[in-house]
Amino acid sequence: MPHLQEYGPDGLVLEAWWGEIGSAELLVHEKHHLLAAKPRLAPRAIVDLTMARFDSSVGKRQIEALTDLYLQYQDIVAGSRVAIVVGSDIDKARLYEKYAKERGLNVVVFNTIEVACVWLGADATHVREWMREAPTRATAQVSEVEVADQGRDF
Repeated sequence: MPHLQEYGPDGLVLEAWWGEIGSAELLVHEKHHLLAAKPRLAPRAIVDLTMARFDSSVGKRQIEALTDLYLQYQDIVAGSRVAIVVGSDIDKARLYEKYAKERGLNVVVFNTIEVACVWLGADATHVREWMREAPTRATAQVSEVEVADQGRDF
């Protein structure tokens, strides 16, 4: 499923997803995210899921397995704050919120970007602009990779 993750000028992690999201994709993404993170940075992140939904492979067991990763990365998740903005699948997002909090990650699910930004202390105008432009940037990044791959021998 398409998604984009970038860092804002104030260190805020900006992430957006579109379409259906599967459990395997979530697990790979979160492992990569945790391995790339720097300990004791206490990042703030906003995740826009308003244009996404979880497919049938994402259930209670998979969400619990995903959040179990945080037990291995306490030095990374301690002090972090993650705002998740949802449009649908609020039950699965709330379950993730519950399990993540139990494992030391401060997660709150919101239904608007503005309220999520207040909680994070982020500039809502900047975040809204980024979220609006994210699909175009994600498409451009995919196009760049495709062009680069055309020159390779596989």
